[in-house]
Amino acid sequence: MIKSVKVSNVSLGASDRDLREFFSFSGDIEYVEMRSDNERSQIAYVTFKDSQGAETAVLLSVQISYFCMENLSKFI
Repeated sequence: MIKSVKVSNVSLGASDRDLREFFSFSGDIEYVEMRSDNERSQIAYVTFKDSQGAETAVLLSVQISYFCMENLSKFI
C-alpha cells in the first residue's frame, strides 16, 4: 500500500514543521522530505505511518483544490 504523497508548488517559506502541522489531520506522519523544485517553489514528499493517512490526505487535497477552483471562478 502507498504511504507517501507528493506535494508540489510548496512555498519556499514553508518548513518541514508547517507541512507536518498541515497534514497531521490526515494521520500520523513518519517523515517529510523537501526538495527545491525551482526558484519559486519546492516539492515535498510526506510519508505517513500507514496507507490510510496518505489516502485521507489525497482525498482532502482534491476537496481543497475543488473549493479553490470554485471560489476563484467567481472572480474571473
